[in-house]
Amino acid sequence: MPPLGDGQVRMKAEWLSLDVAIRGWMNDVCSYLSPSPLGEAMSALGSGIVTESRHEAFACGDRVSGLVGRREGSPLRTVPDGVPLQAALHVLGNAGQAERTVVQ
Repeated sequence: MPPLGDGQVRMKAEWLSLDVAIRGWMNDVCSYLSPSPLGEAMSALGSGIVTESRHEAFACGDRVSGLVGRREGSPLRTVPDGVPLQAALHVLGNAGQAERTVVQ
């Protein structure tokens, strides 16, 4: 893997959400997300543990969730201690997670 640049993090995904929306992200049409090109990593909502960080808001071992894959500028949120990582993808996910840390 390439070295991280300033402001980047690397995470080990523990959970991925394979939503219906992913099918739409494969179409080359105007949308809220750019399409995923053939041969590139697909995007998905995911949660996991930061394994390397060059971002001031995140440290190794932080529990995070957000749009994962090879993305730049993807917002990540910290997952509070005591909350199962998979809960960050459903009951506490995009539609319901309380604001804690948002980094773009």
